[in-house]
Amino acid sequence: RYALPLARLARQVIAVEPSEGMRGLMVANAAEQGIPNLTAIPARWEDAEVEPCDLALCSHVVYTVADIRGFLEKLQRHTRGHCFMAIRTSQRGAHLQGLWKRVHGEERIPEPSLMELYNVLYQCLGVCANVEVIPFRVGRSPLAAFDTLEEAVARVGSQLYLSEGAPQEALVREHL
Repeated sequence: RYALPLARLARQVIAVEPSEGMRGLMVANAAEQGIPNLTAIPARWEDAEVEPCDLALCSHVVYTVADIRGFLEKLQRHTRGHCFMAIRTSQRGAHLQGLWKRVHGEERIPEPSLMELYNVLYQCLGVCANVEVIPFRVGRSPLAAFDTLEEAVARVGSQLYLSEGAPQEALVREHL
């Protein structure tokens, strides 16, 4: 989402992307758009070998990082200038918490969000982050984009990690 627009402005962009599919699409789009200054590194940030950079952008990747302190320390060591991070302020799928418990029989484990990241930055690295909260979906319900109930059931089912046709889809349909 950000690598190609940034590559049009920067001398060089290094994109650390572990997903083969996303990386392939990014590289193909760069080639199609004639963007020669993008280098894609096939690794997770924790394992990537990259030179220090002037600016780093870390967008929605810290949710599954087991060693957040190590991740952030490496990011700090490799960034000479500013580091920008994007993270949700609330839980993804918060509107589905009650349904998650009905479908799976247990509470959903919360993912880290802005407050956890902010506290780790301050307590572990001494960084008092400059935070700007930008609304993601202003005025839209998370379920407002569906034309049919079946589309909504399929999307909500995928958000609950249900396989297509799973018996729990009946609970989703009832909920919706």
